[in-house]
Amino acid sequence: MNEPWRERPRAMLEIDRPERTIDPDVLRAPGGFAWWYAEVSDPAGNGVVLIWSFGLPFLPGYQAAALAGEAPAARQRPSLNVAAYERGEPVCYVLREFDADAASWEAGSDGETWRFGASRLQTRRPAKGPVQLEAELDLPIAGGGRLQATFRLEGPAGRWAGPVRGVEGAGAVAGMAADDAPGHRWTPVCGAAFATARVRCGDLRLAVSGRAYHDRNAAPWPLADLGIDRWLWGRAALPDRDRVFYALWPETEDADAAPLVLGYELHADGRLEAVADLTMVTHGPHRTRWRMPSAHGFSLRGEDGAPFLELRARHAVDDGPFYLRRLCDATVDSRPVGHGTFESIVPRRIDLALHRPLVRMRVGRNDGGDSFWLPLFEGSKFDRLRRLLRLPNSTTEAA
Repeated sequence: MNEPWRERPRAMLEIDRPERTIDPDVLRAPGGFAWWYAEVSDPAGNGVVLIWSFGLPFLPGYQAAALAGEAPAARQRPSLNVAAYERGEPVCYVLREFDADAASWEAGSDGETWRFGASRLQTRRPAKGPVQLEAELDLPIAGGGRLQATFRLEGPAGRWAGPVRGVEGAGAVAGMAADDAPGHRWTPVCGAAFATARVRCGDLRLAVSGRAYHDRNAAPWPLADLGIDRWLWGRAALPDRDRVFYALWPETEDADAAPLVLGYELHADGRLEAVADLTMVTHGPHRTRWRMPSAHGFSLRGEDGAPFLELRARHAVDDGPFYLRRLCDATVDSRPVGHGTFESIVPRRIDLALHRPLVRMRVGRNDGGDSFWLPLFEGSKFDRLRRLLRLPNSTTEAA
């Protein structure tokens, strides 16, 4: 692999075009990562999130090996993550890692196909017409049974409606990536979308229909090498569009350094618009039980003071030592406009030796190396204790 790009300045984030695919060199890069993300949710707090990836930074041992210069290529660590929420409560969670030869990715001009064990995902991007994502998932669950799910998303093909205004300066977002040299690329795949999802796992039966979102992130470097001290992402589903924001705090000795804040609008006709020069106010900043920085909500305004988005946290659906996810109410100028999500990541806290045994309790593997406690965290929450104790249940699907 030709690697002169490895010495280029590393922006915290660059913006890519939906018609491109992720550079295959990323999957060959030691310590690199590529993940694809899709979610569907409704105003009642029901939702399903899918993350399929190669080199997911959250996998135990991966980032530590990368920082030590010993990481395998990203394609050697494939994984598939499914999380389901019902009325604001997490009811099912699976993060399953696969052997490299049990996963694949094929990309063409009209779509992409992924395989993870018995699970298959496919996107179609025709020359004319909407982007479609179809997923048929079948995953083993620790202690017995399987998770079986379907996910169908349709949305207008994304296209940037104009130039992306960047912010100049060291560590700042460089704006639209102008060449094919790998960087940390974020890409909204489509405009405002709609999806349906069904999840069956043990005693759980969940069906969700509603507004949906699909994007991807990729970089040929470890997440911890991108100069990000803290990563905050939020998304709100408005009636006719999505509003998305990033707030990225750079690694610096200045404790009062302001974050880089960028906003995006994803329209129902596929137009993607970038909004720079945003300012953000944090409401009720606090620390979680894991000492992770969090807040009760955020307000974002444009340079002229016009309101862009306000998120008010409602439900905590993932609360860990390096990653947080909250379901939110969304308002604009104090007017309710929809529902949303925000997540926070502190890269330097990922894969610390202190936390790694806890992370292993939430990650299933196909090589027999599962934690004894995995059944308490994987699968439907309604039968975890039964599976931990290996008690029979006639409703459990055959493994």
